[in-house]
Amino acid sequence: MKPETQTRELGEEEIARLINEVLQEPEKYEEEARLILKLVLNSRRSGCGYIYLYREDMEVLEGSVDTITLSKSEYNCDVEEEVAIVPKTVPVVLKITYLDTNPEVGDYIQYYVFDGKGWRSVKVILPKE
Repeated sequence: MKPETQTRELGEEEIARLINEVLQEPEKYEEEARLILKLVLNSRRSGCGYIYLYREDMEVLEGSVDTITLSKSEYNCDVEEEVAIVPKTVPVVLKITYLDTNPEVGDYIQYYVFDGKGWRSVKVILPKE
């Protein structure tokens, strides 16, 4: 006789807890840890009197991913979002664009590629106009 199994859908909080556990103990969960890319995306929204605004945006150029929000905080119009990216296909190509209206702060694009073995990245500095 086959043992009875129950299926249930995991909520986003439970998924975030499991991902945090993997990220805190990567040596224990070696296979799972190599799949997860943890990113911190920052931005400053307008309306707070700051002269310069900045923003990091993520775009999936190739493949498919699950994006899990691990935390999000806001302080004086500065917003920080910590996300975990889990690939659903191979390959995956992500593009992170950082733009800052401060002429003294450099803009860049960072590409992340998941090739089935792990994540690789390259950063391209953009010239200010």
